Amino acid sequence: MHEAAREVLRLSKEQGDATAEVVGHRIVGTSLFQLGRLAESRAHLEAGVALYDPVRDRDSRFVYAIHSRVVCLHWLAHALLILGYPEQARARSNEALACARELAHANTMAQALLCDCTLHQLLRNGREARSSAEPLIALATEHGFPLWLAAGLVIRGWALAHDARGEDGTVAIGQALADYQATGAEMWAPYFLGLLADAHGRADQAAIGLSLLADALDGVERTGVRWIEAELHRFRGELRLALPESDQSEAEACFCRALAVASEQQAKLWELRAATSLARLWRDQRRRNEAHDLLAPIYGWFTEGFDTADLKDARALLGELR
Repeated sequence: MHEAAREVLRLSKEQGDATAEVVGHRIVGTSLFQLGRLAESRAHLEAGVALYDPVRDRDSRFVYAIHSRVVCLHWLAHALLILGYPEQARARSNEALACARELAHANTMAQALLCDCTLHQLLRNGREARSSAEPLIALATEHGFPLWLAAGLVIRGWALAHDARGEDGTVAIGQALADYQATGAEMWAPYFLGLLADAHGRADQAAIGLSLLADALDGVERTGVRWIEAELHRFRGELRLALPESDQSEAEACFCRALAVASEQQAKLWELRAATSLARLWRDQRRRNEAHDLLAPIYGWFTEGFDTADLKDARALLGELR
């Protein structure tokens, strides 16, 4: 897909069609994000945002059924977050919401709300994720948007599980995931399956979660949607440890695989999470020096987002390992 989009981008540049060039950057950037090529995705999406003209391109929401700037900001926010810039990510998501509200275009507003609630989920902010999912669910219900509705219900279900209502969360996510798949869409399926697996883990159903993660990783291979791949491997490790007879060696292998994928993708958020999980395991195995030496440089890379759950967890663990 991204090769076809690159051709659109090339032709738009040759023809001097700036509006089409914004769309080209949007499509290429979105495709690269899905492939896990996050830094390249960021570059294209930032170019799309920079080229956007509020007068010339305002009506793109009617031509393309969705507004180019909001789409660029959505995926840019996600790329920035996973690359390790949570504050910049939140700022871009807020820009997307502000732009969508000013445009008053229902499909574009749904995109911006999905950006906001998934960003909160990725930041592990349960209350904020649910607060943002509710207006998405209401909007999608009002306008008959089944895909947006299913996505909002998945995030609300995850928030239930995150709020210590694991069984409620698994039921809600499972039904919403079925509704999502009934639309024929696949792009979000590995991510949503990961959330369902996490919810089963919270409900003390680690074996079910591991089966779901196998499906999610099969989906990664089938679709090429790799941005979530490292986190799926980390989930596998955590669920291996949560089994009645925990498998520490297999969990360690999963965490190491998550670290390798995250490093290859420059996905610093996933790298920090995987390192925290592995360092915690090594701490429990009395390998404290190894744990500290793994986690400290990854945590030290970050320059923002110190109020996020991931950086707080890493900082607390480093405090134990000193």
